[in-house]
Amino acid sequence: MKKTTLFIMAAMVLLMMGLAGCTGVKLPESFDEDAVREQAKKVIDCINTDNLEELSQLPMVEEMKTILMPESMQAILAQYVGGRGEFVKYEAVTVVGTTDQDGTEYALAVTVAEYENQKVTYTITFNQEMEIAGFFLK
Repeated sequence: MKKTTLFIMAAMVLLMMGLAGCTGVKLPESFDEDAVREQAKKVIDCINTDNLEELSQLPMVEEMKTILMPESMQAILAQYVGGRGEFVKYEAVTVVGTTDQDGTEYALAVTVAEYENQKVTYTITFNQEMEIAGFFLK
């Protein structure tokens, strides 16, 4: 189990490092801000209701399929936000654009969710096809 968690975290770090050189800018016109917000909330709602099977069925790039599969997510959530308690509300959802080193544009939804025992910040990246291209929580 520990090796699986380490593999998942390493994959998440590599994916985020790929976007680390990106610049945050205004959301490109090719994205619909409301659609990005709603898709981000849909991802988080799957987590909030422990519907990780539904989460794994959402559109995502190939690299994310291993990270967001139910077994992987269960381990990640237990380790990093296991004591969060019940979902209370979304505090803030910020949507910006970002461009990677190849010039590919992405939408980044940074969502702060309030729970009974803590706040969790979800950063979810979407490509032009609205597939999940990155996922990070703290």
